[in-house]
Amino acid sequence: MKYPMPYGNRVLVRLNKIMAGKIIVSDANAKTKGEVVQVSETANLPTPPIGCQIMFADFLKKEIEVEGDKENKYLLVEIEGIQAIL
Repeated sequence: MKYPMPYGNRVLVRLNKIMAGKIIVSDANAKTKGEVVQVSETANLPTPPIGCQIMFADFLKKEIEVEGDKENKYLLVEIEGIQAIL
């Protein structure tokens, strides 16, 4: 899948989903954890590698839609808001 390229000090993150059979189970921490799927080429800060799991601050993000993928939620996350690489 081709992901949009973040600009500036941002990464594109796919939110984690917890599956139990065919039911998606809500996780209180799932809204602040996800997988890095694209990093900005113009970032002037160190970026996490694509494919790693991160935890990020809840207030330094913006939800976006990725064309062709209606099943997942995606966020643009400020690099400064990344709290941990899991």
